[in-house]
Amino acid sequence: MRAFVTLLYCGYSPLAPGTVATLVAFLVYVTLRPSNGVILALIVILFPSGIYASHIYEKAVGREDPPEVVIDEFVGYLVSVFMLPQTVETATAAFFVFRFFDIIKPPPIRRIEELTGGGFSIMVDDLIAAVMTNVLLRLGLWLL
Repeated sequence: MRAFVTLLYCGYSPLAPGTVATLVAFLVYVTLRPSNGVILALIVILFPSGIYASHIYEKAVGREDPPEVVIDEFVGYLVSVFMLPQTVETATAAFFVFRFFDIIKPPPIRRIEELTGGGFSIMVDDLIAAVMTNVLLRLGLWLL
């Protein structure tokens, strides 16, 4: 379980573990170029699994939202790029916009995170940041 929630131990990076996990997701995305069907399947499998595993891990270590839990960033990045053009430019923009939203936590992200707890809270704040990223990128692509 530790390997899963830490994304094969990327979460133990001494510097910016969430960014490292997002970078791994970025590299997987641009290297493997998964279809939207594969991305959707991964999201559908990894999101609820991440909720469960993060909740169990949080209880095991006795800390709320442990920084080494980074499966949320991996799933969040997948949501950020879902059904967008598969270009390096779009993938790169998604990386930076997603990290911005995940770090800054603009409304409603922070409020929802405060109202919930456990594995759900760990996963849902990144899901909202990812949806915001995806919508913003779609808007940007539409305006171009």
